[in-house]
Amino acid sequence: MTAAVIEGERKFTLDDPRATSCALEQHGAYFLSHKSFHDVYYDCLPSLALSRKNLWLRTREFEEAEPFWELKAGVLSEPGCQCPSSGATSFLEMTAIPEILDMVSRTTGLPHTESEDPKDAFGLEPFASFRTDRVSYSFAHATLGEFRIDIDSADFGFVVGEIERLVDVPDQVAEAERSIMVVAAELGLCLGQDDTPPGKMETYLWRVRPDDYRTLEQAGALTGRCS
Repeated sequence: MTAAVIEGERKFTLDDPRATSCALEQHGAYFLSHKSFHDVYYDCLPSLALSRKNLWLRTREFEEAEPFWELKAGVLSEPGCQCPSSGATSFLEMTAIPEILDMVSRTTGLPHTESEDPKDAFGLEPFASFRTDRVSYSFAHATLGEFRIDIDSADFGFVVGEIERLVDVPDQVAEAERSIMVVAAELGLCLGQDDTPPGKMETYLWRVRPDDYRTLEQAGALTGRCS
């Protein structure tokens, strides 16, 4: 069983993934991995009971590996706001099935069966599916600690970068998000306060399931940056 972790993250724009990789290495980041994986997201349809609550449940399958379940549950750094004005977002990430079932049930009020498959336990259906090619780097800041940088290229023609930092408890989220901004600036990443790019899932919904996109935007679960 893998313990749940809290991840603070901030998306950034990039025109040339290779040039961004070179710039990261010049600033002292070191290469971690180059991987490809397939994500399938699940929800109650048509209600979107999970994603309305900022719960993003998916299976992730790496090449030549068995798929596994993962839940990302939004953690608020700004009270009453699911999508902070800073553009940074934080998620509690978990892969242990009992934790996933408990979190979904407590947050949505949905009952679940005894099945250990979340899809069957809640009667969920797939509503998004795409592949990602990811290049990952690590950067050790002298005073702020370890950060991870991912450069993602999705199979629907979308490229985005992400810088993230792991924390232990929700009280550390706001500071993690501030430190991400500091380190991103030092690395020369294109952030900006008002032009934070959307993530892969938000962009996918905007392009492929526009009605669901509008529903989730109105619910506050999406930033509306694609609109």
